[in-house]
Amino acid sequence: MPLKGVPRSDTYHDFFPARYVADYLECYVNSKIYAGRSLASRIHFHSEVETLRKVEQGWVLHIRGHQDGDLGSAQFVARKVIDATGLTSNPNIPSISGQNEYRGQMLHVKDFGRQQDSILRPKGPRRVAVIGGAKSAADVAYVCAKAGNEVDWIIRRSGAGPAAFVSAKASWPYGNSNESFYNRFTSHFLVSWFFDESKTWLGRFLYHTNLGRAVITKVWKAISHKARALANYDREDGRQNGFYNLKPDTDIFWQNDSTGVCQRDDFFDVVAHRVKVHRQDITRMTDHGLELADGTDVSADTVVFATGWKRSHPRFRVSEEEQDLMVSLGLAAPEPREHDPSATHWNVLEAAAKKNVYARFPILLDRPPHHTADPSNSITPLQLYKGILPINDRSIAFVGQMLLGNNFRNAEVQALYAVSALDGMLSLPSKAQMEMTVAHTVVWDRLRYLSKGQPGNWLYWDLIPYTDDLLNELGLRSHRHNNRWKDMFAPCFARDLTGLIEEYRMKSRKGRNTELRQA
Repeated sequence: MPLKGVPRSDTYHDFFPARYVADYLECYVNSKIYAGRSLASRIHFHSEVETLRKVEQGWVLHIRGHQDGDLGSAQFVARKVIDATGLTSNPNIPSISGQNEYRGQMLHVKDFGRQQDSILRPKGPRRVAVIGGAKSAADVAYVCAKAGNEVDWIIRRSGAGPAAFVSAKASWPYGNSNESFYNRFTSHFLVSWFFDESKTWLGRFLYHTNLGRAVITKVWKAISHKARALANYDREDGRQNGFYNLKPDTDIFWQNDSTGVCQRDDFFDVVAHRVKVHRQDITRMTDHGLELADGTDVSADTVVFATGWKRSHPRFRVSEEEQDLMVSLGLAAPEPREHDPSATHWNVLEAAAKKNVYARFPILLDRPPHHTADPSNSITPLQLYKGILPINDRSIAFVGQMLLGNNFRNAEVQALYAVSALDGMLSLPSKAQMEMTVAHTVVWDRLRYLSKGQPGNWLYWDLIPYTDDLLNELGLRSHRHNNRWKDMFAPCFARDLTGLIEEYRMKSRKGRNTELRQA
């Protein structure tokens, strides 16, 4: 279903406001009818899965929510489950000394859209403190400053640093920067575990020769230089406000600081002139604001936490005795003790994987100094096969647990992959092979994306290699162009996926007919 009705006047190099996506999704669930019921009628709104428990028949879900204005509960039994709740359900609000003393408004960026009127349209200018270094913090700081508020933007010195911002524009033949990054030619330069470089001469040259690796480094240095030139961090008119503090710690290649698209022509000018940028840790909160490590006192009527999301899995509210379930499914869980057989097993696999990753990607040996995004190492990395399937369970799948630069394509492909696996149509390798694949993915993620890769699910530049890998495993080809040059250089649009479901159905019917004939 194409997205329509976005006027050109409301786009910026094909980027457009989020309200059009919200309208699209609402139209989608109301218009898609299956077996006489719309998708909308199958959704339990304002509801929460309190517990998800494994039983002999499959899974028992206890749900609490509002129905017709009444608070109630329900129970469902399902043979199979797809968890599609993603990574942005459980806001991370850091614990800061003195938090209870603060008398102003305090909210997570998740709630900013609902509460922004009280901040952006007050009776007089407000003092707003924004905490965080990524794209969401940048958007809030810009919007608040543009509305005439006094804004302090605080990025902790001990963290991964401020995000890099690339231009929305792109050189011909691409219409915007998304198109220039999300095509198969660019995939050669991304250094992705999911891209088989051995299948093209360019891949073999770039990955396995000194000259090729030098070319990759030079290309990424140029991309980072262009982004820094766009911002002009050392501009004289921004020195007083600390604009230079927005300079990323590492090159864009490594993604340790994350990357966002600059979707407003005046973004950098507004921030440089109207936002005070601090690169300091927060010592404590006071009744009127924040105290920073260098002694700076920041007064704030409102504090917005653009501090990301918790890694812990919110759907499994289990007791300590039931932690084994989370571990067996491959979800984020407390690290096992050092001499735990499980820890020893994975340590051996990861040690072998590390040698293989360095052998395949020697460019990763030259990693830059960097701060750690999350200093806590007490949580296990995500240990799902292809980021979707538990190794030891064929009754549940997880989609949306991998963080990529653009999630629309990923959502479509992961959903089809999960359905295929739960249908039993996907031919999976042995347990040992799946474990080795998971170990390689986790190790590669840590080495490729530095501290951001520690959770094992940060695949920022891997959208096309990753989704191609999933579809190759499903044996599907309708998303590829017959023309070799177009397949290599054309942007990978959502419309390329139009034929996948019908192709999958035909493949499924053929498979079942073959099984019947053999029977």
